[in-house]
Amino acid sequence: METMDTQYNHHSNKHSQQHQHPQQLPRRQSNIDEIPADVGKLRDNRKGRHNSLFVSPTSGISSASTDDFSRITSMTSDRSSIITSNSGGSSDQQIPDYETGNEENDGRLKKLHYAAVEFLKVQSNYVQYLKEMAVLYPEYMERFGKRMNRDLLAPHNGHENVVLQIKKIMVQILPIHEMLLKEIDTVCSNWDSRQPNMSKTIGTFADFLKCCQPFLDNKADFLTKLLQLRNEDKEFDEATYMFETEVFKRGKKGAVIQQLDQVHQNFMRYKLLMLRYSEYLLEGSEEKKRAEEAIAKLETVTQAVNQKMGLPTTEELTKLYYRFQCQFNVLEPGRVLIRQGEVMKQTRKEEQPRFLVLFTDCLWICRVSSSQQFEMNRSYRIPLEYMRFERMEADEYVRCLMVRSKVKSAVIIFGSEKERNQWADDLTKAQFDRKSYKRRQSTAVQKHDENKLKMKKLMMLSEKNSDEEIQRPSTINGSSRSTSGSHDEDTSSSVPVTPLDIGDAPFGDEEIPRNGSKKQTVADVIKPVWLPDNISNECLMEGCSTEFNLINRRHHCRDCGWLICKYCKGQAPLAKFEYSKQNVCSECYDRQFEIYKAGTLFPTRNIVIQSDGTHLVKIGKRDRQEVVDPRSLFKHPTNLGFRHRNVEQKRAGSIVFGRIFMRHRKSEQLRHALIRREDLKLVVYKAELDSKPILEVLIYGYLYRETQLDDGWLFELVHRNQIKTDDAKDEVIAFRVDNNTSAKKWSAALADKLEMDPTHRSTF
Repeated sequence: METMDTQYNHHSNKHSQQHQHPQQLPRRQSNIDEIPADVGKLRDNRKGRHNSLFVSPTSGISSASTDDFSRITSMTSDRSSIITSNSGGSSDQQIPDYETGNEENDGRLKKLHYAAVEFLKVQSNYVQYLKEMAVLYPEYMERFGKRMNRDLLAPHNGHENVVLQIKKIMVQILPIHEMLLKEIDTVCSNWDSRQPNMSKTIGTFADFLKCCQPFLDNKADFLTKLLQLRNEDKEFDEATYMFETEVFKRGKKGAVIQQLDQVHQNFMRYKLLMLRYSEYLLEGSEEKKRAEEAIAKLETVTQAVNQKMGLPTTEELTKLYYRFQCQFNVLEPGRVLIRQGEVMKQTRKEEQPRFLVLFTDCLWICRVSSSQQFEMNRSYRIPLEYMRFERMEADEYVRCLMVRSKVKSAVIIFGSEKERNQWADDLTKAQFDRKSYKRRQSTAVQKHDENKLKMKKLMMLSEKNSDEEIQRPSTINGSSRSTSGSHDEDTSSSVPVTPLDIGDAPFGDEEIPRNGSKKQTVADVIKPVWLPDNISNECLMEGCSTEFNLINRRHHCRDCGWLICKYCKGQAPLAKFEYSKQNVCSECYDRQFEIYKAGTLFPTRNIVIQSDGTHLVKIGKRDRQEVVDPRSLFKHPTNLGFRHRNVEQKRAGSIVFGRIFMRHRKSEQLRHALIRREDLKLVVYKAELDSKPILEVLIYGYLYRETQLDDGWLFELVHRNQIKTDDAKDEVIAFRVDNNTSAKKWSAALADKLEMDPTHRSTF
């Protein structure tokens, strides 16, 4: 880096002397960190986010443990130096301050300079990647194989090895991009934002980008063959893993497969960079016109490629990138857009609009602002491998998908059952592929660690034998003492000693497990789905008769999502909320308190032992942790010992159950109703989970009618007066069922138990 800085400073000084215009004010140099925050939208540096549109270059590569791998590593370093040298250090140059006398114009010029340098950064990294895959990877595999006395690049299943196939195509791609890198570097080396000239270079090379088409045509085949070879050949897999971790250094393990997307995603980067560059050009200028022409050419090329591959268009990805407010990298290698669409989310009070975006590695549940951008601080990114989902099968919920995770849990409502099933199928496939990838990665890591451990043991054994030859008489006793001391030390440090009585201390007298807490279950870490407020008008704890009103308001258990009243609400620390104190129902309180008394609630890392022997615990997130007495985290509910009501009991004892709209004259009211199996009564409830009915009618002897409507089916239960008079009227109970599947069940149940009114012709 010092060499790069020195090179750049020398070049910059030389450049400023050669290209200083007499009529222009001098420019002072300032560090790139001084650029306004909105300039760096392509590279958001906020903590915890990686949003760069390009992959970080190889840096800090450690040498391998053998001479062969030292040479490979040295090549990597040399190659990196060559790229840096070719770019003249411009990719790390300081951005000058422009002093034209107009502060707004100075800011624009500085942003434009930054946008130009960004081209060089992206292209430098891409050329570096091509060299790593076309040159370094094959040579590394060849040398690794020689060390194991076998050819890892030998033909596989009668075909040329996939590594060599990739090499052949990438060697053809590389020269074009090296030429583009050289041209961009030349432009950046002589850059002056008052005379911008990047568009011509990008526009000239836009058509040449089609040279990547052969690779893109075969990418799916390369991916399949690489996966198959890694699964079947453990030595090939081990060598690839070593290359990824010791040399490649491009983020996550398994990067060779993930980074195959770089070739295609490089198309999108050029257009995104040109769009950003064009924003800072003066309207009506020649460079602005050339920029728009270059963008159009890039769009034409990428559209053709994407259509041939059946992938989202550049315009679609660009739009999505800006909807994420440039804070999520949609072009991350290995990340592919699968599906996106508008949905509804069931909140505790109502249904609210959301926007779902499914990638191959994560699902986004986004809240949309009035400007149609995603509110990033109120949107949730859920990794697929840590997510569970289920299709809700009740008739009224056939459009719903329940998503549960450590990040966020919710009920998502789609436009139709078909759309819900399509999303669920895509989620299932994406999740399976993601877990399979993680499983392969874990296996590779485990094997690598095992090999390192074996090597370490061999080295220790070798050293021990050497020591025995020098000091054989004292070895046995010395070794025994050393082993004993080591064992005692390990035993004393692995399990904290807590000889405290339950009544006096926060932990029980039972032995704390080695990890300081019980094995966490899914329920311990996954956020609950809250029951909506309108699902019940009464507390859902068995034995509690509290009805909700203005005084007795609804509460939700943060552990299970149950709907409870203030008398059944307690407080307890929950692992899913970093052990902070949360509202819980009576049942969840009892469970948490029992775990607490057993001494297995808090992990060892959260326990703080004071000098006087008392135990405190750390709660909250890392940046906002506080140390408290664990007993202060518990507050028992008034209705201690109550359990969840069996809300499925009435459904199980019914012939049919579902949502209806009770008709009274010209008005309708949403209700839930069932026909009870044991006594053939129609029972109507104000809310789905209510236990107290608002209407019970023995329908034996009633006649029924059914009529098809535009918005469902109308059912009428008719009881004719036995005494006929002039003013006698039939007793009619009318209700509408809006769900077609549920309507068929009601029709079948009524047809089985009642007779149809002969004066009415069914339209069912």
